[in-house]
Amino acid sequence: FQGLDEDTAAILVDAMFPEEHNDGDVIIRQGDQGKNFYVVDAGTPEVYLRDKDSDTEKKVLSYTEGDSFGELALMYNAPRAAT
Repeated sequence: FQGLDEDTAAILVDAMFPEEHNDGDVIIRQGDQGKNFYVVDAGTPEVYLRDKDSDTEKKVLSYTEGDSFGELALMYNAPRAAT
């Protein structure tokens, strides 16, 4: 967001809304349609990828405060890439 001018940044901030989640909540699920972009305010959401062959999930990443996710499904009108 650093490259945005003040007016554009204000438009984006006005479009945002808070969501609260508890530890263990699934925020997005791999394969689902994307509807929102997320910015982490607090907590450490974990990212898992499902292996199609074994039908198991493997943790691949953790987000921290200030990180964001969910943009790829919105930008490319594609299913969510991870849970």
